[in-house]
Amino acid sequence: MIKSYLALFFILFSRIVFCQLELPNNTYNSFFYKDNNSLWFSSGENSWCRYDGKSNYCYECGERISGLKGSWIQSDFVKDSNNILWTSTEEYICNYNSTKNEFKCFQPLVEGAQVNSDIKIIGYDPKNNILLYRGGNYIYQYNLSFDIHSKISKDSTYGVRFFIDPDNNTIDKFLAAPWITNHTLEIWTKASVDWEKVIVDFSKCQGKLNQILVSQAYETSHHIWLLTNIGLVKLDYNSPCESEVYNPEGKKLDSNCFVHFDNQFYITTKTNGLYVFDLQDKLFLKNYNDSSEDIPLFSNSPKEIFSDNKSLYVSHRNIGLQCIPFKSFKNRIEYSEELPGSIDRIIESVDRLIVGVNGEGISIISNKNIVENFIPFRRDFKIKDIMKSKTGFYYCDYYNLYEYDFYTKRNKQLKNDRSHQIHMLSRYDDSLAMVANANFFVYNESFNSFEKRDFSSQLYHYNQFDSNHSLIATGTSLVEILDNNEKISIDIGQYVNCSAYSSYYKNYYVGTSNGAFYLDVGTKKCKQIDHWKLNEEKITDLIVDSADLYITTESGFYVLEDNEQVLRLDVGAEKFDGKRNMIIYGNDIVWNENGTLYAIDKEKARHKNENQISIENSSYAINQEANLFSTTYRWKDRPPSFHFTYSNYLHNENGLFRYKIDGVNSDYVTKDIADSLSIPNLSQGNYTVSVIGVNQDMTESNRINIGLIVKGPFYTQWWFFILLPLVIFGLVYWYFRTKTNRLLKLHYMREEINSLEKSALQAQMNPHFIFNCLNAIQNFISQNEKESAMDYLGMFARLIRQYLNASVSERISLEEEISMLNTYCELESLRFSNRFDYVISYAKDIDPLAIKIPSMLIQPFVENAILHGIKSSIDGSIKVHFTIDGAVLKVTVQDNGMGFDPNTINIKKSLGMSITQKRLRFIKESAGEDYNITIDSSTQGTSILVKIPF
Repeated sequence: MIKSYLALFFILFSRIVFCQLELPNNTYNSFFYKDNNSLWFSSGENSWCRYDGKSNYCYECGERISGLKGSWIQSDFVKDSNNILWTSTEEYICNYNSTKNEFKCFQPLVEGAQVNSDIKIIGYDPKNNILLYRGGNYIYQYNLSFDIHSKISKDSTYGVRFFIDPDNNTIDKFLAAPWITNHTLEIWTKASVDWEKVIVDFSKCQGKLNQILVSQAYETSHHIWLLTNIGLVKLDYNSPCESEVYNPEGKKLDSNCFVHFDNQFYITTKTNGLYVFDLQDKLFLKNYNDSSEDIPLFSNSPKEIFSDNKSLYVSHRNIGLQCIPFKSFKNRIEYSEELPGSIDRIIESVDRLIVGVNGEGISIISNKNIVENFIPFRRDFKIKDIMKSKTGFYYCDYYNLYEYDFYTKRNKQLKNDRSHQIHMLSRYDDSLAMVANANFFVYNESFNSFEKRDFSSQLYHYNQFDSNHSLIATGTSLVEILDNNEKISIDIGQYVNCSAYSSYYKNYYVGTSNGAFYLDVGTKKCKQIDHWKLNEEKITDLIVDSADLYITTESGFYVLEDNEQVLRLDVGAEKFDGKRNMIIYGNDIVWNENGTLYAIDKEKARHKNENQISIENSSYAINQEANLFSTTYRWKDRPPSFHFTYSNYLHNENGLFRYKIDGVNSDYVTKDIADSLSIPNLSQGNYTVSVIGVNQDMTESNRINIGLIVKGPFYTQWWFFILLPLVIFGLVYWYFRTKTNRLLKLHYMREEINSLEKSALQAQMNPHFIFNCLNAIQNFISQNEKESAMDYLGMFARLIRQYLNASVSERISLEEEISMLNTYCELESLRFSNRFDYVISYAKDIDPLAIKIPSMLIQPFVENAILHGIKSSIDGSIKVHFTIDGAVLKVTVQDNGMGFDPNTINIKKSLGMSITQKRLRFIKESAGEDYNITIDSSTQGTSILVKIPF
């Protein structure tokens, strides 16, 4: 894993830190502009190219699609208040439309005449919304608000390059350098209405100023600086011939261009690479060329130079454009003399830096960066450890141990013994100690010897932080802590490389080859300091400074803030030689990198890179509100994918990002920024995707949280779980309500049926019938027909008994019904003096005992036939016949009476018929059986058909 990170560092180094951008044409790199996440540069004389970190887009002059017109590019971009980019070619003023991705060009019209030659934009005045440009030999202004072009002065200009103050909100002054035209400088100042031009003329000066040709100018808060053919010149405005000329020691500055950053000039030259000039001390600090160890240039002949307040961009004709972070220049420590060789070890002691170089020696550097002494080594001397003392420091190789005193400047040998191989130097109760041969030895100054102390059978690391706190690492993964004379053993599962103790948090820290850990004395457990870059890194050193823990690894420096957050320090370049050490020196962090010492303020080192990672596109619509992103899709849809980009164009192709899906990934996964993030298939639920940008120096950029809502089937939705109980409750309620209503209705129907049955019984035994029967009996008695009276009375009593028995049963057999009909007809026949005959019969396939029908159902129809059909007839006839058709019993009641119209008969007048109709209707509703009555009547008689399911 470590090798993978190292390889990644070197790839990033080669492609970004000192980056040669893949330009389509490296012949000319004359103009440069950085806009948001794009880098613009002129590649070739007649084109603008835009690089977004992934691809180059070039706009050629004269190409119809690009819209760019003219012979060649004349000026850099300027941006107006509406974020429109303006540039110029030899004959045209052009602006870039980012929406249409094309240029629009026009030739300015001033006082009816076209300006169509040597057009060059000078700058933009945001206060007045004016674009200032040169056309031919004059200076013009273009009022963007009113679309008006006008000449600012009747004076002409010989200026080739123009310079304004980039920090000024309005243009009230600019400098014009004629360059090879003459030995002058033009200073244009805005008066009340027109502009005034003042010429600074060097032609009358003596000496080399007489031959000056100004190629570039820059005005600081107090002075005007000129880049010329004779060197860097600080202009004396009142006495130009008294102007000061600066050149590097022993050389002439054959300059090309310069830029200003942080009170320093960065100057390109024709043959000597790049110079850095300090404006405060008026000194050339450093020269960089193609053989520089720390910042090698692509070539010794850089041309144009640009900056974006973070990095320096150096144009090398026919080679490319080189990007160098300004921090690479600013953090280096310059000494009174060169240090010998590469640096292998640094410590701080008594306000001095101790710098050791294997095979050469130790340099002692004061806090004024002066090398005050040098201790030479034998060639075979390899530094094993350096540790500070009260008045100096100790240093050793495997078999030799020395002590150096700052005040006496004496170097004393304390040990020269090949029988003990020194592993590390330490301290024990203010005495020098060492770990050697897996044992612990304490130095006895009186006898100039080391005495062995028994701490453990195998001891490889010992660190005493104060008189009450020590840490011992044995040959296994077991760590022993002496905390206020209490011995505590903790197994960390790793071998210890270094250790530290924080008195602020009362925590013990250890560094291993697989990350850093802090030890909890109370629980006797260890917990890893979790950070994606530290988890598998080899920890080489731990330094406690106040409440912070600084962590040194083989690939960078980190700080543990507030015992919680790990932050990678933004220090140094990405390429290093492996001999990288770091110490805290006052308020500075000092580190060794590539044989050079660098220093930076601790707070500046924690500076977070301002590059921002953002979502460039998504396969599903993203809802964004207050920088909170979310998207929703269904579980059966294809999962979404996202593509990210950086605000800095350099990261768009070579950056990294890390992501984790809560509940899916246990740790962050690292991917190239060019790769899309494809979400795996997720079950229904809410998820959060955390995405972190990783800068070139492996510091982390901002974090994006994307909310994913995966919708499952409808039956898994929250509303379904709320609706389902309501539906079930409604169905259950409806079922029981219906059943209850049905039971109530059935109950009422049964009550009604009972009532009807009682009414039917009463109707069948109506007073007229009983009275008539009694009269008939009385008539038989009066006529002394005793036997007839007794027979009639017996039949009457039998009928009454049958009626009473039938009234208590819902259904009776067909045989019982026929018996009651026979008895009734016999009584009525006797009562009417045998004026009608009757026949009651049934088909042969009928078993009268097996068929059950509602009780007393047929009698009302027979009664109606006797009373209303044949009552007045002498030879009347009534036939009742039972047949079976499937599961239906058909009952036919026929008489030979006068008949009636079935449509006009009033059934309600026939009480028996009316009650029977109601009985049949309720029986049908309650039992679900279909009873049917059909009446067929004519002058020949009446036939009633009753269909009864059984």
